[in-house]
Amino acid sequence: MNCDELVEILRRYDVPFDHGAVKGALEAEESSPLGDWAKVHLTPDTLLTVDELLYYSALEKSGKADQLAASADLATVQSFSDQELRDAIEELNRSTDTIAKQTETLKQQQEALSRLMKEKAKEVENRAALELKRTQAWELNRKALGSDVEALAQTIGLRISDLEQHGNAHTDALRQTVNSMFVSDDKLFTGLQKLGWELEIEDPEEKEKESKLREICARLIKYTVETIRTRLDRLYLEAIEGSNNALTSGGTQADDVSELQEELESLYAEILPVAQMSVEEQFLGPALRSLSAGKGKSLVRSAHATDYVSLCDSAGCPLTAYLTQPL
Repeated sequence: MNCDELVEILRRYDVPFDHGAVKGALEAEESSPLGDWAKVHLTPDTLLTVDELLYYSALEKSGKADQLAASADLATVQSFSDQELRDAIEELNRSTDTIAKQTETLKQQQEALSRLMKEKAKEVENRAALELKRTQAWELNRKALGSDVEALAQTIGLRISDLEQHGNAHTDALRQTVNSMFVSDDKLFTGLQKLGWELEIEDPEEKEKESKLREICARLIKYTVETIRTRLDRLYLEAIEGSNNALTSGGTQADDVSELQEELESLYAEILPVAQMSVEEQFLGPALRSLSAGKGKSLVRSAHATDYVSLCDSAGCPLTAYLTQPL
């Protein structure tokens, strides 16, 4: 055994040594017996690694080493060769690589699922933000209308106070005029308030109706496809039975059955789109147009109400027009 082989063995088993001393001992003239001894005794069968030494020390300290030696004939224990150990290590390495690949695959799947969940959450968040923005816009419009009405009422109150101070001579006539105008204004304000409350956000029940309508049409498409396929299967079986009863050769029967099967397979691929188009044209389309027409009518009413409010605001109330006239 040369110096490099011995150094490699000592390093493999974490044995402390002096490299110069080992080299000097093996390179001496009388080192041949020492090299032969090292080659025989310094092998994996006689040396222990640090972990193996720790395990053996623990067994010896607990007394299990003696029990194991006494309970089994160590001479009958089969020893493993270096090739068998290397094969076992390679098998473990392959198993480890397989587990690592499966772990990486699971990790990629988890990351893809995370991205999908984030995109879904973002979509839900954006939709909620849009709904909130619409609701806030309607609420701001309603509050603005209420604020205008309140400001106008305050203006009227202040003007009335001024008239009470400067119009004692015409109190009765002014009171009658103001009361009549108050009645007209009250009616106008009540109408404006009702119109303001009619400016509502989108009804959730309409969304639920549309969703349920689409679900029912999807089930109808499914049942239609299954019914058509069942009829085609029945026709196919009847054709096979009629072909078997006919007095023709076996080859001709096989060709006819094969052609019929090919035609059925081509029909199967067209059943779903045709059924879907039929259901959408007969049921889903008219129903959605009906819902859209209802929404359109609601939007038209809201537009008319807004135009009416704008017209009243520009024209002014009777009492306001009267009070703003110069004395």
